[in-house]
Amino acid sequence: MTSPLAEDDDDLGDFGAGGVSGSGVQGERLSLTGELEGEEGIDAQANPVDLDIGLLTELDGGSLADPLPAPTPQALHEALALPGLSSARTPNQIDNLESLRRRLTDTSIPSFLVHLPALLVEYYFDYVCAMWSSFDSDLNPFRTNIARLWSQNAPIYYAIQSMAAASLAGDFPGMRVVGAQMQRRAIHALQEAMAVSPTLNDENLFYGLLMVGSTTAWHNGGDLGLPYLQAARRFLVRQSRRSHEEHSSSASSTSSSDSEVLTQQYPFFKQCLLYWNMLAAFVAQDISDFGVTDSDGDGDGDSDHHLPIYVVNGQTLLHPWTGPLPTALRYFYQIARLIRSARHAPLINLATFPKTQRTNPLPYDDAMHPNPPHAKAQTIETELLTFDVDGIGHHLPTGDTNTPANHFTILADAYRCVALLQIYHAFPAILVSRLHTQQDVHIPEHPALPTLSSGMTPRQFRRHLALHIIALLETLPVTSGTRVMQPVLLAATAGSLVFSRGTPLGVAADAWAPFDAVDVEIAQARRRVSARLADLTRILPRPPLERVGDLVREVWRRADDAGAGGGVEGGGGQEDQEEAFWLDVMMERRLETIMG
Repeated sequence: MTSPLAEDDDDLGDFGAGGVSGSGVQGERLSLTGELEGEEGIDAQANPVDLDIGLLTELDGGSLADPLPAPTPQALHEALALPGLSSARTPNQIDNLESLRRRLTDTSIPSFLVHLPALLVEYYFDYVCAMWSSFDSDLNPFRTNIARLWSQNAPIYYAIQSMAAASLAGDFPGMRVVGAQMQRRAIHALQEAMAVSPTLNDENLFYGLLMVGSTTAWHNGGDLGLPYLQAARRFLVRQSRRSHEEHSSSASSTSSSDSEVLTQQYPFFKQCLLYWNMLAAFVAQDISDFGVTDSDGDGDGDSDHHLPIYVVNGQTLLHPWTGPLPTALRYFYQIARLIRSARHAPLINLATFPKTQRTNPLPYDDAMHPNPPHAKAQTIETELLTFDVDGIGHHLPTGDTNTPANHFTILADAYRCVALLQIYHAFPAILVSRLHTQQDVHIPEHPALPTLSSGMTPRQFRRHLALHIIALLETLPVTSGTRVMQPVLLAATAGSLVFSRGTPLGVAADAWAPFDAVDVEIAQARRRVSARLADLTRILPRPPLERVGDLVREVWRRADDAGAGGGVEGGGGQEDQEEAFWLDVMMERRLETIMG
């Protein structure tokens, strides 16, 4: 049996020279990744392939699915802290280079003997695990379960190395080669393991799919990993049904250990798919096909989304991706799907209708479309206004001093407000109705929105709501684990941080116009967004955050240019023309990425 550790020595021997040795593992492209590894990251998602056992092709490059030697060499375990244990973590540590430096200086092993794969595995547990989760402690399955599985499971073994190398690539360009190679090896191992053993332990398979599929953008910002999302969802549904059938049809108490593991892990994996679907819904038009229910229908009725937690062996636990926020994320997911679908049709109309018949794609034209989208958005808006985030997560400890439970309460409020902001931009009639019928939409003792004042226009209200969102996010320190859940909020809010017309701070300003205090707040909020994005780009994998930064800057540029060219035009609906909706800009500039 060939040891993957030994293979790594050969494959990575000359990476420092800028090349990778010609291992059979990285030879012919796989059918699954033919699209993923295309030159155009977005086009690669046009025809996602379901990772199904029946669709697997014959692999070249040896058996990567052979069991890995457990554990890694004893000398490395003695010199380095065993991965996954609390001793391997550095409290309040967000500097990835400092984490790496300590690993290299606190060992007695000479640098020329340091085993790169082992170092990458250690780096995953030292830094990547915490960076990838909304909180990190011994309650984090991405730490505890991966520590238990990595040395015995090839896809996970290579996936964590791929993730570690990708997170280092921003500082060490040579790591891009290593990360891409380990990603290919993880894909090979995943496919071969499924081909050899269709009854592969579901826990191992799902961790492999999650770790490979949800991090494809770490290597290529435009790679959305949609085939893996679809595969994870379909395989989970298939295995869940099989487990239920076995349980109901068998009178005996005998059941496979795989089925028992799936039953225990099912709520955990279900919430993984909820979060993954939410992130993909804004960037993929057909994401509705990748629902998170047990059926092939719409996922809106799935009661699992309302669970604030998941339970394993009777123990109530927070999810490391969703925290205690699945209900808030479900609303966000619904809005993402609704708006992406609603705005896709007007953009197509620009290419199919004569110029004289074209409708303005900004904002969504309620009169040109049937009632259901508007009615659904209005229903969600009402639910969001009455959704009480107080107390979310307060009774469940995170075990992470950097991420106390109240951070999730703040984040839930931010997600709720950003969802409302998207509704009010894409369906402005809903906001107009709200402004006309209600001067105060505050919930007692918990303001859901900024105070409405008489005469406030929809655009003015969106600006105030955007300022409120940025103020919420500003209360979360960059050391908080919730940072991984913030990029999509920043991208979706930045477009409403626009200047007033006719003020010295606006680009089309009259030099003699009075200062506008709100414009000063807008300028300050833009600074805060830019600073937070810079921090996140330093802490999180760089390719996705670079796209988010490019998107935010382009949205602001268009808003400012429109203000410069538009002057003061009549009121009413004309005011909205200067706002560039971030989703339209993202689709036009092909800046789609997984923002989390």
